[in-house]
Amino acid sequence: MTNPPEITIEKESARQYTPSEAAERLGIKGAMLRRYASAYEETFGRLPRDERDARMFSVDVVQRFLTVRDLLRQKDVPSLREGFQRLRDGETGESLPVALSDQEMRMQLVLTQIEGFSGTLTQHLASLEQETQQLREQVEELRRELKESRPRRNMFDRLFRR
Repeated sequence: MTNPPEITIEKESARQYTPSEAAERLGIKGAMLRRYASAYEETFGRLPRDERDARMFSVDVVQRFLTVRDLLRQKDVPSLREGFQRLRDGETGESLPVALSDQEMRMQLVLTQIEGFSGTLTQHLASLEQETQQLREQVEELRRELKESRPRRNMFDRLFRR
């Protein structure tokens, strides 16, 4: 018997995005990303840099950018700076949604699919249990018929045996 393949999940929180990757993920241009980064650094401090002194963006930072972007689009905050200040101050009520990473979104999709399959499988299992019970009853009936027919067959064999 072979063991199932081991599933490994990349530690997404350790991932660092380059400026172009972060901009693409946010759906914004590089110039707008620099505005986000500048407002972020005013609120949270300097972002990590690579060997060329280019900003690097962790998954958490990109999630914060996504959250502030959504706040701006919903007109819940007037500026990037205020959006990041609200994040810093812990204002994470319903009006401040947290953006999900790609991996979290995939996991959420899989969970939704599993929940859908769960209902279907539960119905199928109930149907199989009912069918199994019917088959057990049929087997028991056949056993009774076989048991009843054996003495007759034995008597017939005794009478007409050569």
